[in-house]
Amino acid sequence: QLRANPSLVHPRDTVKVSWSALHVSACVTTGSNGDSWRAIESALGGNVSAPIIQSTIYTLSCVDLQGGTIEKNVTVNILPDWREQ
Repeated sequence: QLRANPSLVHPRDTVKVSWSALHVSACVTTGSNGDSWRAIESALGGNVSAPIIQSTIYTLSCVDLQGGTIEKNVTVNILPDWREQ
């Protein structure tokens, strides 16, 4: 299970990335923005991302007890920057 909250942000906002995995031996969560955490569970309340400046994909990649790989993805999108003319 992998979550990013919120999943829609203003540019340069941060998100809390949280996950948990059962029946696995190791996990790494990476973001297309360079974020990376190695743990089977996120910190209590979630790990805080780097500032989000473009659409960012977070991937939870775990090794199960048989040696196979399990992956889950979640995307954080940027709100459009509307300005009055």
